[in-house]
Amino acid sequence: MIVLYETRSELRKIESQISKLNVKNRLEVLQRLSRERLDFFGPLVMTKNGKPHKYETYELGIIAMFSLVVDKFNNKNTEKSVWLNKTVNIVRNQLYLNEIFEKNARNGLAAIAFMQAYLKQYIMLIYRSNYLYTYKSHHLNLEQEFIDKFNTEYSEFLLLFSCVLAYAKLNNKEKLIDLLKKYTPNALNELIIDADEFKKLYEPIHKWRDVSFVNFNFLHRYPFIKYQNNIYIPYWPAITYAVTKSLMFDITKGNNDLKSDIGKYAFEDYIFHITKLTKSNESCSVVKEFIYNKEHKRTSDIMVIDKNDVLLIEVKFMNYRLSLRHFDENAIDYTESRMVECIEQVYKNTIAIKSGEVKHNLLPEKLNDIIGIIVVLDDYYMDVESIYDTAVKKISVYDKTITSRILKETICFTSLYVFERIVYYASTNLVGFYHDILKVKKQYNFWEYVSEDNSQKGGINMKEVNVLYQKVLEDAADIIKKEEDLN
Repeated sequence: MIVLYETRSELRKIESQISKLNVKNRLEVLQRLSRERLDFFGPLVMTKNGKPHKYETYELGIIAMFSLVVDKFNNKNTEKSVWLNKTVNIVRNQLYLNEIFEKNARNGLAAIAFMQAYLKQYIMLIYRSNYLYTYKSHHLNLEQEFIDKFNTEYSEFLLLFSCVLAYAKLNNKEKLIDLLKKYTPNALNELIIDADEFKKLYEPIHKWRDVSFVNFNFLHRYPFIKYQNNIYIPYWPAITYAVTKSLMFDITKGNNDLKSDIGKYAFEDYIFHITKLTKSNESCSVVKEFIYNKEHKRTSDIMVIDKNDVLLIEVKFMNYRLSLRHFDENAIDYTESRMVECIEQVYKNTIAIKSGEVKHNLLPEKLNDIIGIIVVLDDYYMDVESIYDTAVKKISVYDKTITSRILKETICFTSLYVFERIVYYASTNLVGFYHDILKVKKQYNFWEYVSEDNSQKGGINMKEVNVLYQKVLEDAADIIKKEEDLN
């Protein structure tokens, strides 16, 4: 779902509707409805009988954010469900607009990633975060960095997450909060914020009738809101992202050296780990980056070899700059230039392998095909045509045969979440999968290859992922049992 805000008047309409209830009533309504959107494996968008929910999951998230930022209200006796229905209809019917695209298509594309629904599956997010936040090597101790930042181990955040899942279904939020204070006090303290402090987060961008306002939803960092001595959860699905992706922003904030080390060591090792872990690659050879020739050049971060075919994987811990959320031209130019550099880097490695410059005993003597992918941390939406055209111009200086069509059939970008879904669900190995994407389909439609409903296949591919998630649920069940025994 893409939501593009066209004018200040449209935002005022939302404000007008939200203002009809006081903050307490807003939070109570949203807490009740968003709780129903939280499931054990991902946010619910459809009911079991296949019919849509009355209030869409993502729209509730937007309204929850607005409800905390909008100040004024009156004491009109507004019927709650009517208020919410009107507000959702404004979001759904009046804000699906294309002014940004009409004025500047490139800027519109660059901002879409921040307007996407947080509707991702939980299993791989949890596995990824557990790997990264407990990562230790002789180069980097990210586990200690995490403890230093949050005053607790990551396991406490996982325990909080599992308790939330359990008690959301038991419909006892007060009991849940008491439980979290008892068993996960440090994690809860990191995820809770006073309603007035939440508003202050928006002060730097409080020209908020600007189109960029919705791109900053701090509920995905602070899902527990304290208001009038009560704690509310206005958007339950936000808790998952608060205990996974959002924590990384805090760890790396203001520390570019650490961010670089995380990308170079922890992130690369994680991609290598899941590439080797998935059973779909068990017939392939997976080779980590190594140095070749006298100039000490480096291969791509990972090579996956399937008989006579090779897949190069370049890993980039690259996420969008915050300035992109304001459609900043310089930030867009910078990001696109980095993507061009990534393409050229992978292409040079394909040339080096084809020419025999790169030697490894697992590389086939007769190569059939070499393709490459660039795994980036965040979803990306850029002007792909422009990026590839620029890359072609750079590469054509030393390879006159290159064309845009050849390059697009050789290298593509993949967000980390898409890559995780592939290794978790895909029935073919990575080499065959991306060969189909690049050579056969000649388009970037991953979804017809990967079905989230195929949980059995996912379990076969990566049992370790399922084992960790099962433990998360079992830990919560143990605490629930302890509490029942005490009572």
